[in-house]
Amino acid sequence: NILRLTNAVGFKFQRDEDGFKHPATLIVLSSNGKIIRYLYGTTYLQSDVEMALSEASVERTGATIPKALEFCYRYDPVSRKYVFSIFRIVGAGVILFASVFFLFLVRGKR
Repeated sequence: NILRLTNAVGFKFQRDEDGFKHPATLIVLSSNGKIIRYLYGTTYLQSDVEMALSEASVERTGATIPKALEFCYRYDPVSRKYVFSIFRIVGAGVILFASVFFLFLVRGKR
C-alpha cells in the first residue's frame, strides 16, 4: 500500500543499507485526493502550510507565478535552501528558440 501511495503522488525513495533515502516532503492533498502542493524541507513557514491547507479545503492548486518560481529554483539539501537553476532556464530558452526557428523554417517555404 505504501508503494502504491508514494507512486501515486510522485514521491521517490531508494533503499540503502541503513533504511531509505528520500527527500523530506510534505504533500498536501484535497479531500478527493487531488495534489494541491508539495512543501520541501524539514521546516515549513506557517504561512505556507496555512495557504496549502486553505487551498486544499477549496480544492484549488497554487498560482502560476509560484509554479514558475519553482521551475527557476531547485532545493539544495546540502545548504538546505533554494538555489537558482541556470541550467533549467537556459534549457527552456534553447527549446523555445529551436521551436520558433523550426516554425520559421516550416512556414518560410517559398
